[in-house]
Amino acid sequence: MPEMKGLSEPARIGWALIWRATVLAPVLCAFTFFYIGSWMARFFLPVLIGISLWNNDWLFAAIYSGAWIACVLLWRWGRYRELWEDPPSVL
Repeated sequence: MPEMKGLSEPARIGWALIWRATVLAPVLCAFTFFYIGSWMARFFLPVLIGISLWNNDWLFAAIYSGAWIACVLLWRWGRYRELWEDPPSVL
């Protein structure tokens, strides 16, 4: 059985870019939505908690409170806050 030839260097580079974009782009997109959503939730969930308490929706107030506490604790965690930090300058 003849041996298969390996891909040339430009084809290997192209293949590496294509599979990484296919696999990692949706993961990065989902994480970015979660990251931005958790940042916004720190400010908007207290509004929803107030509205729920005003309407006597205790279950939703409890759910929103739990989500708000989770977001606040997540943003107090240093490693999570520094994920999108700019790299140090090389100048």
